[in-house]
Amino acid sequence: SYVILENLRYFLSSQNSTEPVYFGDYYNYVKKGGFFTGGSGYVVSKEALKRYGQRKEKTCAQDRLGEDVQWAYCMQAIGVRMADTNDALNRSRFHQFRPGVYINGLYPEYYVRLINNNTRKVRNY
Repeated sequence: SYVILENLRYFLSSQNSTEPVYFGDYYNYVKKGGFFTGGSGYVVSKEALKRYGQRKEKTCAQDRLGEDVQWAYCMQAIGVRMADTNDALNRSRFHQFRPGVYINGLYPEYYVRLINNNTRKVRNY
């Protein structure tokens, strides 16, 4: 993953670290309510991380699909919500592929299907 720290700082400057929330690249399939893909990474608030550290044993199952879907179920179980990460022009701030994929438009076939099925459209969670 690549991080442009200035952009991340700017985005986080308007967020409240005491809110149980996390951010990422949204997908709306597999899990009701969607999940953030692990390929782009996550940003987790202090409160969300605190809840994760204080969760009861077996609160977060480890037998569901990929790590990113498991993480989404876990966050939901401990009361952490997903938050919109798009900018004012509705552009995504999190991306799972190398920059060249976006520049050249050489998306994997599954990704094109997701876009065509509107499963990548971000909404207010």
